[in-house]
Amino acid sequence: MHHVKMNELAKQIVDNIIQNKEIYNAEIFNLDNGSTLLDMTKASWIGGKLVGEICMGGLGTVEFSSYNLDGHYIPSVNVYTSEPIISCMASQLAGWNVKLKKEVEKGGQMKKKVIFQSLGSGPARAKSKVEKIFEELDYTDDSNCAVIVFETPKLPNEEVMD
Repeated sequence: MHHVKMNELAKQIVDNIIQNKEIYNAEIFNLDNGSTLLDMTKASWIGGKLVGEICMGGLGTVEFSSYNLDGHYIPSVNVYTSEPIISCMASQLAGWNVKLKKEVEKGGQMKKKVIFQSLGSGPARAKSKVEKIFEELDYTDDSNCAVIVFETPKLPNEEVMD
């Protein structure tokens, strides 16, 4: 399993969303630095399902279901993976606090101001390995791409994506 490239698997899902953006109600933005952003805030249910599968690095499946609770049917989600350590701990876990600061002048002094901050989920975490958890995981992703899901209402700019 350690040779599997989660970023490439997740990119296949991203490519499917891009090709079918109307079906999934996705907005696509191409940045000058070559990054592609998918805004899934207004996505269809199936679009949301695919985001869940992207977060697991393409190694998991998300299915909609329901269960009966005292005669009431409650919607639920079933999540499956045969590689829980890699798909969850090295990808899905939103453990990367991505922060971009800029120096700004305030009151005659230069101060650092946060211009973007978000938790990052997805297989780009395994490629960057900036979190301590990767010292314990026996996994490396040397894909030629990186796929990350930001949990924020603000779209990242090119500096963040670099």
